[in-house]
Amino acid sequence: MPSNVSLTEDYLVRQINIYLAAIGRILGFKTAYMYLEAKQAIDEALEEIFGLPANLVREMDDPALLNAVTYAGVMNLDKIQAAAEVFRLEGELAEMRGQPGQAIFSFQRALNFFLDAALNGGAWNLPFPEEQIQMLARRLSGEKLEPEILYGLYLFARQQGLWKLAEEWLQRMEAEPDLQEEAGRLRQEFSADLLRQPDETLAKAGYQRADLQERIAAETHPGENSGES
Repeated sequence: MPSNVSLTEDYLVRQINIYLAAIGRILGFKTAYMYLEAKQAIDEALEEIFGLPANLVREMDDPALLNAVTYAGVMNLDKIQAAAEVFRLEGELAEMRGQPGQAIFSFQRALNFFLDAALNGGAWNLPFPEEQIQMLARRLSGEKLEPEILYGLYLFARQQGLWKLAEEWLQRMEAEPDLQEEAGRLRQEFSADLLRQPDETLAKAGYQRADLQERIAAETHPGENSGES
């Protein structure tokens, strides 16, 4: 991935140091309960990352923001992951100020950006965000998640080899009327991939091959055995 980007490594490192310093300022203000200063630091960080006024960043949807940090078809994963951390801190600040709606919005946006970074291999100069994704997923477990987030969580669990967790997210997708057709396709793909795993992998994930084959047969041919005694 980095070889496809025209920016030099030194430039990328300098940029990430700027983002880390901005995140550090936000953390400092938040820890000191300096809400207005923390909000200003968040605005400045978002403007630095996206090159846009902070109020415009908040009006744009996630695909538009991701497009703003994509150059020649390549996403700047450092910027995406740095933005995710800023949105996460924005959610925590909103939570501290008794603004649950804003907190949930910011946490969902943070999770979506962390997932985009992770599913594309992770930021070039930042640690892989597995912990942040798991933490935000737990934090939002009782909320209605956007379809792209549910799909991203499913793909992330698959990427990490967490079969049971992937199936849980797939079940969440199957429960959404607008996602049922896509979830049905993913279910077939998931089942086929699962059956291709060695017995050791299945056992470690909590599956038994015989039970799995029986269940998949029932899913593939519902009612076929309903008349048998």
